[in-house]
Amino acid sequence: MRLGRIQGFLILVVWFGLSQTASAHGLSAEAKLIGKTVYVTAYFDDDSPAAEADVTILDSQQKVLRKSKTDRDGKCEFEVPAVERCRIIVDAGGGHLARMWLDIPPETDEAIRDLTPGRSRDDFAGSGRIYRAGLGLAFLLAVYLLYKRFGTSARNKKSPADGGSSNRA
Repeated sequence: MRLGRIQGFLILVVWFGLSQTASAHGLSAEAKLIGKTVYVTAYFDDDSPAAEADVTILDSQQKVLRKSKTDRDGKCEFEVPAVERCRIIVDAGGGHLARMWLDIPPETDEAIRDLTPGRSRDDFAGSGRIYRAGLGLAFLLAVYLLYKRFGTSARNKKSPADGGSSNRA
């Protein structure tokens, strides 16, 4: 039995959709500085906390400054290290790693400072995830439409050797 183009395309969409769902969680973390304390929150891309994850704080020479674990809410805290820059590595097991460099400001006050580089939590785990999935589906649809428009017209043209007519007079 031969599948039509639309059925084949739908099977591919469902296959890729299910394989994305079955893939491992992405892990990310954010860091906030309040006074002389850095607060780290680790979370998966479904916004669930990375509970009991190992947290390692390194200096710029990769020397371990401190080791800790997140609580059941994916949070941990530590005093600001006496360095200008440090690296935080969160290991939730199963290959789930989040790494970030933090630039420590020279003066600290009680203001909340977001030290997290890169994407925000909402972009990583919230509406940004849905947006990226929508872009992926739109891309697949565009590829299908281009194939339907240009791929089938080129295939349906027969060469004179195959018994088709030639445009030459």
